[in-house]
Amino acid sequence: MTDRKDYRAITAEVSDGLARLRADTPDTLRGFSTLAQAALRDGALDKKTKELIAMALSVAARCD
Repeated sequence: MTDRKDYRAITAEVSDGLARLRADTPDTLRGFSTLAQAALRDGALDKKTKELIAMALSVAARCD
């Protein structure tokens, strides 16, 4: 994993990992994608509120 806090390097590394997962377990990744899309649909909370909550949680966890 990348040690430095370089957004482009981190993004590239994550993308490479997802590409490998997609190739090795396509059904699982399709299911995960469906779950993520369903989680972001408007319901009790709208999409923007859910994204703001996710951002607040990542800040609280000191996520890069």
